[in-house]
Amino acid sequence: MNRKQLLIIPFLFIIGKLCAQQSHHVTDKEPAVINGLHVGYNIKSHEVKTVGDKGDFSRYSVRFYATNTTNEPKIILFKEGLGHTYAADHLVQFNCLNATGARLTSKSATIIAPPCNVTAMVDDKECGTNKVVKNRRTVQIGYWIKPGQTLSTDVILIVPLNEPPNIEAVYLGNAN
Repeated sequence: MNRKQLLIIPFLFIIGKLCAQQSHHVTDKEPAVINGLHVGYNIKSHEVKTVGDKGDFSRYSVRFYATNTTNEPKIILFKEGLGHTYAADHLVQFNCLNATGARLTSKSATIIAPPCNVTAMVDDKECGTNKVVKNRRTVQIGYWIKPGQTLSTDVILIVPLNEPPNIEAVYLGNAN
């Protein structure tokens, strides 16, 4: 490895750390507010489950949610890149740090934003001619969560017996 390559490695490490998404610890009693979104979870049910020969574990049925508490929509606009337009519909990811994933249960959940469609005037070529006409058409500009809207998803988590889920939330809207 030459000297130039050795200098680049620490630089890339620092840039990676700066670009990493910040995680926020949440509980069922203490949600977080991230970028105007109230994010958290509710425990729908809790029971003890035996997992094979590994013993008893706590099984939680959980609803993760994100509510836009602002008066403005949160929009993830499409971006241009490498000849195509892209945007991810992932809004918030919840990671359960102590989930086992046993019995095909979850260790994480992602809140997905619905498409953001607007009506726009679009230039279209009239069929068989070079004439351009303006047409009103609905086009998708990205993904969004409306003011006051709540998006949610339900999952099952298995964690060590008598432990509550240890959850971190990460806002993904500005990572796209």
